[in-house]
Amino acid sequence: MRRDEPDGEVPANPALRRILRRPRGTELSELLTEGMSGGDLTTLLLEVFRRRAERLSPADVMRCYRSDRFVAPAPISFAALCRADGALLFALPDEFEILVLAPVLPLAAHSAVATVDPRKVIATLRRRPAG
Repeated sequence: MRRDEPDGEVPANPALRRILRRPRGTELSELLTEGMSGGDLTTLLLEVFRRRAERLSPADVMRCYRSDRFVAPAPISFAALCRADGALLFALPDEFEILVLAPVLPLAAHSAVATVDPRKVIATLRRRPAG
């Protein structure tokens, strides 16, 4: 397993270090990262999240909504955002091609192409690219 530290011994991330020190933590990490296909991992994780979601009440969800900055509504109205988008798009020269991006990207699209650490990107559960 690839570790955070250059010497490969102990991960620098304290939360990961705590998890890996649990009984069978390193073994489980190896299984999840290298021991199963991307499709099998996605299936497993979707089931784990389904089961965890079953245990949450509407009050739990609302607590998360109030405390998690990633799920807060945008501080600008949708109409204002659309007007700004339109103004910026129509100001571009005609030779620009506007692309509508997919809502999800293949695993490693950020790290393999743009060298962005995956821990700095909000991930979704999707299969890894074939190959």
